[in-house]
Formats: sequence, C-alpha cells, structure tokens
Amino acid sequence: MATQIESKLAYVKRKLKDPAYNNMQLSRVTGLTPAAISRIANGETKNPTYDTVEKIAAYFQGLK
Repeated sequence: MATQIESKLAYVKRKLKDPAYNNMQLSRVTGLTPAAISRIANGETKNPTYDTVEKIAAYFQGLK
C-alpha cells in the first residue's frame, strides 16, 4: 500500500508543477487551503496525509 501512496504522491507533485492547473479552483474543489497546496507543490510538506493526496489526485483525474 505504501508504494501505491508514494506513486500517487509523485503523480500529485508532478501535476502541481504543471502551469496549466488553477490553484484557486483546486482549493475550492478540494477544500484545501491554497497555502497547503503550495507547500505540497514546493516540497515543504514531505508527507501529506493520505486524504489530502487523494483529494488532489481526484481533482486532476477528473480533468482528463
């Protein structure tokens, strides 16, 4: 299970670096603060919670 979470976290970090995503929309949809999203994107938050990673991943997967 840890491998699945790690790969999902890598996916989320990669997507957060994409300049096409909208931080404010992501914040509204996920309920996370823009600051929390920014800290994950910048690598300041090394181990975000499973729920946080899932919320962000679901957002990006819904954009496909």
